[in-house]
Amino acid sequence: MSEDRDEPSQDQDPIQQLIAAWNTASAAVTKWVERTAATVGDAVNDAINRLDPAVRSRLESWGLIPARDLGPCQCLCATKHPDDVGVCDGEAVITRRHTTASEGAVDVPLCAPCATAQGFAEMAS
Repeated sequence: MSEDRDEPSQDQDPIQQLIAAWNTASAAVTKWVERTAATVGDAVNDAINRLDPAVRSRLESWGLIPARDLGPCQCLCATKHPDDVGVCDGEAVITRRHTTASEGAVDVPLCAPCATAQGFAEMAS
């Protein structure tokens, strides 16, 4: 039997058998970690994305979770909150799902004042 193989055999000394067993175990652990890391990473990202915007903002400011860069606010102020058109501060901190006829459901980046104004506008109607 070849000495280069990773499988233990009667002809190999105990050190070679230990090395072969270690290689087999480490390959199995590596596969498990790769599968588990993807699942855990998705679960953590999902939990972070569900955080209240104020809590998320605080955790980001403390450096406990990565900060999102959502870019500028893309609120359609005149149609989404017509009574509070001038509140936009321009810096998106949250996304809100809107359904459009042409694109279906899309996440629209909103600044905090626009998100609040949209909520109040929907409560009033």
